[in-house]
Amino acid sequence: LPAAGRKAFNMRMVEPEVSQKLSGFTHNAVTCVGMATKMPVIISDRIIDELPYEDFWLGGGHIDLKLRMCKEEFLSVFDPVVADITV
Repeated sequence: LPAAGRKAFNMRMVEPEVSQKLSGFTHNAVTCVGMATKMPVIISDRIIDELPYEDFWLGGGHIDLKLRMCKEEFLSVFDPVVADITV
């Protein structure tokens, strides 16, 4: 994945109505599991390479629901872009 400068992107949050239409989930419940619209998934390389556990937690589609997922399974199922996105 080629590096791109900050000026190449205009990252911002979408309005809650747009988020719900695209994702199928309400505000604070959005997850890559079962999205209404196919979107690229990006995950920090630090989660994959440096997290000392094989499992990690992600949103489960409801504000109070979390899913535990194995890193290997996550990579296989979602085929995410693994990138240096942390500061």
